Amino acid sequence: MENQLFVLDTSVLVHDPESLYSYRKSSVAIPLFVVMELDDLKISQRHDVASAARTASRHIAEIVEQGSLQDPGGVLDSRTNSHFFIIGQDEHFEELQNTSLSRKMDMLILGSALKAQERFKHLTVVLVTKDVNLRILADARGLKTEDYREDRVHPGEIPTGKHTLPIASLDNLQTLYGTKAEMPPWTEDVVDLTGVAPNEFVQFTAPDGESQLFRMGKASLKPISTRVPKMKFDAKNEGQQMALDLLLDPKVQLVVLMGPSGSGKTLLSLMVALHQLDKAYDKIILSKPVVPMGRDLGYLPGNEEEKMAPWMMSFYDNLDQLLTTDKKENQKKGIQEKNWEQLLHAGQVEIQPMHSIRGRSIPKAFMIFDEVQNTSPHEVRTIVSRAATGTKVVLCGDPSQIDDPFLDALSNGLVHAATVTRTSHIAGAVFLPEGVRSPLADLAASML
Repeated sequence: MENQLFVLDTSVLVHDPESLYSYRKSSVAIPLFVVMELDDLKISQRHDVASAARTASRHIAEIVEQGSLQDPGGVLDSRTNSHFFIIGQDEHFEELQNTSLSRKMDMLILGSALKAQERFKHLTVVLVTKDVNLRILADARGLKTEDYREDRVHPGEIPTGKHTLPIASLDNLQTLYGTKAEMPPWTEDVVDLTGVAPNEFVQFTAPDGESQLFRMGKASLKPISTRVPKMKFDAKNEGQQMALDLLLDPKVQLVVLMGPSGSGKTLLSLMVALHQLDKAYDKIILSKPVVPMGRDLGYLPGNEEEKMAPWMMSFYDNLDQLLTTDKKENQKKGIQEKNWEQLLHAGQVEIQPMHSIRGRSIPKAFMIFDEVQNTSPHEVRTIVSRAATGTKVVLCGDPSQIDDPFLDALSNGLVHAATVTRTSHIAGAVFLPEGVRSPLADLAASML
């Protein structure tokens, strides 16, 4: 990296405002046109984009405080030991005049990077951008380019939450563990538990097909607990058993549930949240990112709750199943609301737009975020950091269903959260591979 000059595109800074500090002991260039775009985006209708643009601008200002970006040697940043430069004051090239207005800024940024090749002949210039079309244009001009990779996880590092280990007979487990016993893994003489992280599950499987699930604690395996009293749904498969065990444990404050549509992620989370409401938690907070194909909440009529309604229907559908409303009985009592709507209007269930959660400190709440695969690692860091004492955060999503144009299966906030918290004793992640909604839903998830 010491022999390379990384030119950062606007898409990178908006995706991850901390990306400026991801490059250490190297050279980093910021095109002037990127600064101009950030200035425009700071008042974007998309609140997440506006917030990221403002944060990135502040970080650039912090670097400028250490010296002038016009200095031929750049600014040596004490935090990263990297040299920062500003480029692109006068760069234009002839293709620009034939380019549509929507691509002008991209072409100016590309032109700046091309000029940087002439200025920094001793360095290999690399244009870093999340925009795949800009990467294609750069390659056509003979410029080295790459996607922003600093927040991408390696496919092999994404945890599934489960280890399957063969065992001669489950009788051995009964001898070693009994029904309630816990055994430190360092005394295990039957299987090797090396590599099993806290809150990951171990499934012992015997040759006859019998199996038994345990969860790794701080220093011991524990039998799982999946029963939710007075609720109509039980776990339908091993994935749901593992999810319920994490959801029911108040010591596990961050739970990441990954899996296809219909695997039960949202339903199980809501079921446990309702079960523990007024016991461990004062309220339930529901949220999801809005990726509305070019439209923003502000274009919809009504108050905040009404604006969010189209995107919150997945929660409402599950609440309908969990809290069945007897319409005839309610009519007799003069009640027009569904059972769960009463919780909503009483403030025990709260709809929280993700963009407005910034700045809050939320104690004793059960927070459920759905469709988290459509958030960046920066956004996930922001929402999880809102949790105050006594709050549990559940992140749900399907990494294979991403609608954001600048995210993919390895760079989204869902897999990032699952991967980086794998060794934490207060976090756990589970992949639920099986859909249980309907055969048709399974067909759609697997084949369409």
